Amino acid sequence: MKRVQFVIAFCAAALVAGSWATAGDAVGWRSDGTGRYPTANPPTKWSGDKNVVWKTKLPGRSHSGPVVVGERIFVSSEPDVLVCLNAEDGMILWQKQVTNTDVFGAEKAARIAADVRKARELERELRTVRRELRKSKNDGAGADKTAPLERKLQSLRDRIAELTKFAGSQRGANGNTTATPVSDGDVVVVVFGSGIVAAFSIEGKGRWFKYVEAARIGFGHSTSPVIADGKVIVHYSDLVALDLKDGREVWRAKTAARHGSPVVAKIGGAAVVVTAGGAAVKAADGTILTDRMFRLGHCSPVIHNDAVYAMGNGKVVAVALPKTAETSAEWKVRWEGAGMRQRRFASPVVHDGLIYGVTETGILDVMDENTGKLVYRKRLDFGRRGRVYPSPTIAGGFVFLGSDNGTTLVLKPGRKYEEVARNELEPFSGAPVFIGTRMYVRGRTNMYCIGR
Repeated sequence: MKRVQFVIAFCAAALVAGSWATAGDAVGWRSDGTGRYPTANPPTKWSGDKNVVWKTKLPGRSHSGPVVVGERIFVSSEPDVLVCLNAEDGMILWQKQVTNTDVFGAEKAARIAADVRKARELERELRTVRRELRKSKNDGAGADKTAPLERKLQSLRDRIAELTKFAGSQRGANGNTTATPVSDGDVVVVVFGSGIVAAFSIEGKGRWFKYVEAARIGFGHSTSPVIADGKVIVHYSDLVALDLKDGREVWRAKTAARHGSPVVAKIGGAAVVVTAGGAAVKAADGTILTDRMFRLGHCSPVIHNDAVYAMGNGKVVAVALPKTAETSAEWKVRWEGAGMRQRRFASPVVHDGLIYGVTETGILDVMDENTGKLVYRKRLDFGRRGRVYPSPTIAGGFVFLGSDNGTTLVLKPGRKYEEVARNELEPFSGAPVFIGTRMYVRGRTNMYCIGR
C-alpha cells in the first residue's frame, strides 16, 4: 500500500513520549473514555503541510478513532478491516480482514451470502409494495385495499430481517466500523456493525472470532467496546461480556443499547460499566446495579472524580458514584442542568471544574461541574457544513474541538471563550488521541500524526 510521509528535521522517535497502554491496561475509545490527556503537550497549530510528522493512506473509510498501544496504532477501516501502524513513522505493520468465513466457516458463509442476495431482491419488491401502499392512501382507498398491502409490507420486512440477521447493519449510515477498537496491551479487539467481534494479538495473530448478535438500533451500530475484569464488553442489543482469552460469552445483561459507548468506573475496587442508556452493570457478573439514570441518544457519559456526567438533548445530569458496587447502593442525582435542545454526537469532557459539551450544529455549552449552572454558551464557527461528531478533548492545557469537515478549534479553558487557533485538515469523525508531543487523528482517507 502506498504510504506518504512528511519528513521533519529531527528524530521522530523522540516525539513518542509515553504511551496509553502496556500489558494489562485497557485503552479504547477516547483512550480511557474521558478524552483527557494531562501529560501531553501537542502543537496547537497544523494544516495539511504544517506540523505533519507523517500521514498514511488507509484501506477504507471509517468513523472510528485510533487506539495507541505502545509503539502501535490500531484503527478500523471499511468494510471489515483492522489496521496496525507503527506510531513512529506511520508504516502499516499489518492489516487483517474479518469475514463471515472466519466466524462461521466456508459453508455457512456461502449460505449467508446467498441469503443476502435474496434479501436484496426482496428489498426491490418491498419498495414496489411501499409505493403501491402510498398511492392507495393518497387516492383515499379503504382498508380493504390498504390492509393487504400493509400485511405484505410487514411480511417482506420480517423475511428480509431473517435473511440478513448475520449480515448486520453494514449498510447503515454508521457503516460497519464506527466502533473504536480496544486493547489491554496484549490483545486488540475489533467490533463490527455486522455483529462480529474479533481478537488479535498485537502482532496480528488471530486469537478468536465471535458472532454476538445483530444490532437493532437505527443508523447502524456505533457502540465501542470496553475491557474490564478480564472481559471485553460489547453492546449490540443486550450488554454482553466475552472472555478476553477465548471469546466465550460470560454473561448477558438485558439493558437497552444506544449509539453512545459505555464507560468503566471503579467503585469500591470493582469495575462497573455505565452505559449510554443510564445503566450501571457490574463487570464481574453482569448484575444490573441501576438502570435508566439518564437516556442519551448518540453520545456517551463520562466519568470524572466521583461522578458520572451525562449531557443529553436539553438535559445534563450529574450522578454521584456510590461507595460500593452492591445492588443496595444508591445512585444519587447530584444535580440536573439545562443544555441546548439539539442532538449531541460528541461526548463531553470535564476539566478544572468545567464541563465542555458541543451539539451537532456547533453550539458549545460550558457548565460548572459542581452545580450544573451554565457558565457560557457560544455558537462555534466550523465553516461550511461543519457537523460536530468528534468528541472534545483536553491536551496540553487546551480544549480541542473538531468537526467532520476537518476544522479543529483550539480554546484556552476557562469561564470565558478564548480561541487560540483554528486548524484545517481532511474530514474526520473520531476523537483524536494525544501522546507526548504528538496528536494522532484518523481522517476520512489518511491516518495523521501531528507533532512539533
